[in-house]
Amino acid sequence: LIACILTCYIVHFFVTYMGGFYLLTKRNPFTYAKHMAPAQLLAFACASSAATVPLSIDSVKSTGIVPDAIARFVVPLGATVNMDGACIQIVCSCIWLAYYNGIEVNIANFILLVIISTFGSMGTAPVPNSGLALILTSFNTVFGTTGTPEGFSLLFAIDWFIDRCS
Repeated sequence: LIACILTCYIVHFFVTYMGGFYLLTKRNPFTYAKHMAPAQLLAFACASSAATVPLSIDSVKSTGIVPDAIARFVVPLGATVNMDGACIQIVCSCIWLAYYNGIEVNIANFILLVIISTFGSMGTAPVPNSGLALILTSFNTVFGTTGTPEGFSLLFAIDWFIDRCS
């Protein structure tokens, strides 16, 4: 599960963020990304995108590409709404829980899970371990169960690491 989630994070970063940056700006995304290292290190240390907002704004300004007004608007909005890591974690964890509990996952479950996790991730609080509640809610909604499924404690045990990597 950890390998799956981390692989999804890495692919998402390189394809969506780096690829999108290159396609939209025709500039080297790694040159821009090196300015983000201090904010990324703080995010890994504290597992909170909200706590990194001031440093993220400074990092974005240091690139010289993004105007100050746009940085001050986009960074706080992205730190509270753009929870791609939570979306990835919800989908992977719910599918893992389903298999762990002997539930067969079909395409309809998967599509519903993607939709629910996408909207749910927008409402995820930018604080540590906030995705766990959404994993539980999404799992119960998609697979028609109630309560805490077997194996959820294992997700709880690894969430401190997964949350820091998102």
